[in-house]
Amino acid sequence: MFSVSEITVFSMTLSQAAAVFFLSLFLTEASELVFGIAVGLKRQDLYLIFLVNIITNPPAVFFFYFMMYYLSPELFFVRHDVVLILTEAAVVLTEAWFFDRYAVSVRRPLVFSFIINLFSVLSGVVIQKMSSMILLSVGTGL
Repeated sequence: MFSVSEITVFSMTLSQAAAVFFLSLFLTEASELVFGIAVGLKRQDLYLIFLVNIITNPPAVFFFYFMMYYLSPELFFVRHDVVLILTEAAVVLTEAWFFDRYAVSVRRPLVFSFIINLFSVLSGVVIQKMSSMILLSVGTGL
């Protein structure tokens, strides 16, 4: 008999893959909306950030994991950076297009998209490093 829990996506169970997708979207939304509020964007543009992330984040996460899974393991460090840069470049360009067409308080859409996505990626890196440090300290009994 077939069970949904047996489905794997890039060597993760379906529930693990779903958790990765939702966590990525949540953290992206949180960091980019905080950034938008901090720079004083109008409410309409905050809604736009939210919607644009729903459009761009799931395909970006899928592409990233797809490429990481199917590219040669010997190239891990190179491929990680290259795949991340390619993925984020596509996201920046796509979001810049949306900001250019629909934003009311974003003056330079490409620059804004680059900065907000850089903030989001760096926030993710910091969270990842902090969680690794916490898990390491818990594991060592500190």
